[in-house]
Amino acid sequence: MVMLSSQQKQLLSECKKETSMPKVEHMVKVSSMMGPADFSLFKNGNLASIFVEVPEHGVFSVRPEQMVPQNAVIQRDQEGQLIGISAVSGG
Repeated sequence: MVMLSSQQKQLLSECKKETSMPKVEHMVKVSSMMGPADFSLFKNGNLASIFVEVPEHGVFSVRPEQMVPQNAVIQRDQEGQLIGISAVSGG
């Protein structure tokens, strides 16, 4: 059984459906906000999706190729690692 951190649990409980993500004039790919270390987590199969927060709209679980509003913020832990959903366990 995989244990989720309290931060992951909170984000998961606040996560909204992708269909409710706002569509605005300035959208960017999630990958444009990621660094090399972030990409390795997906390449190695450690993550299936990550959490982003869209101000005034909430938290969403997204993949690197998805489009999000430009003001979306990738959620990271205290060490700066991406917070997301595991590709292996779903948690």
